[in-house]
Amino acid sequence: MTTQPATNVKPTLRGVVFDMDGTLLKPVIDFAEMRRRVGLTPEMGDILDTINQWPEERRAQAYATIAEIEEQALKDMSVMPGAHELCAFLDRSGLPRGLITRNVRHSVHYFHEFLGLQPFQPAITRECEFPYKPSPAALQHIAQSWGVLPGEVMMVGDSIKDDIVSGNRAGSLTVYLDNGGAGGP
Repeated sequence: MTTQPATNVKPTLRGVVFDMDGTLLKPVIDFAEMRRRVGLTPEMGDILDTINQWPEERRAQAYATIAEIEEQALKDMSVMPGAHELCAFLDRSGLPRGLITRNVRHSVHYFHEFLGLQPFQPAITRECEFPYKPSPAALQHIAQSWGVLPGEVMMVGDSIKDDIVSGNRAGSLTVYLDNGGAGGP
């Protein structure tokens, strides 16, 4: 009987994908208040999934409320300590950085201008053709667009149920940023 030697091969990191709100940006969106204002309790499930099942008029009102909250978040935007330096380090190291957020394109464009670095490529929002997190589809797309395997990509986020689950489902490395439980709807 022969046995294979144990290998402790560490994965090679070929790119990093970040969540935006609560990860690269300090958490300023009060998701409990957002849920309250659109008429959802936590027991009703995911905020976007639930709203998308509503009749058009109610759905439009809910998204208008969310837009108001997200617009205020832009005014209160503040970058997490070390985020700018981390992105600059990744750029110098030649590691691509992508972004997956349940926020909207307008907020991502504003964030890119606010940060003052090269934009994240790609930057995928809830308005893109991919299902939003925790679906792994956007993360798998980013890996493919970079020409790397999902297991060579790290997903960094502040929501276990969205960011970390998405990364795990994609087969990526994951890093959970615990910012005191303020992340995620």
